[in-house]
Formats: sequence, C-alpha cells, structure tokens
Amino acid sequence: MFVLPLFVPAPAQAQAANSRRCDGPFSCAGPASPPLPSLSKASAGPLAADTHDKHEETSTPANAVVALLSKARRADGNREFFHKNKLEFSLETGYLPQNIPFPFDFLLGSGYNMTPSKYTLMPVLASLRWQMGNIAGPWIFRGNWEASFTALVTPIPRGPETHYIGYAMGIRRNLVQPNWRATPFANSAPAWAAKTQKNQKG
Repeated sequence: MFVLPLFVPAPAQAQAANSRRCDGPFSCAGPASPPLPSLSKASAGPLAADTHDKHEETSTPANAVVALLSKARRADGNREFFHKNKLEFSLETGYLPQNIPFPFDFLLGSGYNMTPSKYTLMPVLASLRWQMGNIAGPWIFRGNWEASFTALVTPIPRGPETHYIGYAMGIRRNLVQPNWRATPFANSAPAWAAKTQKNQKG
C-alpha cells in the first residue's frame, strides 16, 4: 500500500514561485488574472441601493427648506422695485382749463363758492425720488422709506398771474405688501412757492 502526499500551494505562494521561476533573461507570461468587478449601485445589490437612497432622504429635508425659502423670496416681485438706493425720476404735466371750488371748502365754513377770477393752468413737475432702505417691517407697516424732491413750474395762460413756481421736499412711507400690484403710501412734503402778477393797465 502506497500513500502519495498531496500539496496544494496557496495563491500568494504560487505567485511567488512563478516569479522566482521567471527571473532571468527570458520572461514567462502566465495567464492574466481576471479584473476585479467594480462595485456600482446596480451590481452591489439591493443593500447598497437602500443605503444610497437613505442617504439621499436624510439630506433632502434641509435642501428642500433652503429651496422653498429662496423660492418664496423670489416670488415677491415687489423686491425688484422697492430696494435700497434706488433712484427714480419723473416728469409730469397737465392742462387744467377750468378752475373749480376748493374740495375741502366745507372745513373752512364756506359754501363752495366760486372765485370771480377764471384760471387756466399748465403745471409741469419734475421729481427725483430716492429709496433709503429695503422692504422691512411687520404687517401693514411693511415697506420702506423714500425721500422726494420736486420742482414745479406752472404757466398760467388765463388768470391774473403769469406763472407759478415752487419747490417741495418730503418723505414718504411705501406700504409694500407681497405681490401687490398697487402700493399705498403716506406722504409729507412741505412746499415753497412764488407767483408773478400781470401788469394792470389803467
């Protein structure tokens, strides 16, 4: 009875033995080992896919809050028109052919009586407005402050005077509500004026 010993070398020992046998002037290339498969979401199996999805779910709420806040800020289109250091210039004119009684004549105890003088006015107003801050404030007081400077020239084609000049400077509170198309305001503007009298021929 004969017993043949069997010896199976380990992979590392086999590679070392092959490298020792291939040392020398001639090279011996053995069979190429297959490349290791890359781990991707599809090949790693459902466990890796679940882990990746859970990671996305944990990072989604914070990103969603930031996205909602930025979207809500962009949704208020009034911020494009009311902001700090915005300058506006306007030029207004009109033609008033007939004078009327003073609208608040009842506060003076009068009966809306017409004056004997008849007027035709052609006012021209040039205004410069400067917004001094961004939109801020609670509730109905939300808005910004605005300074205004206005020069007025009014030719008088019909009436005892020839023209009327004036200057007004004041401050205004714009009551800006989100996405409103109309903006109410409260304004206070003291004014200075002067007029010239026509020469009376006697």
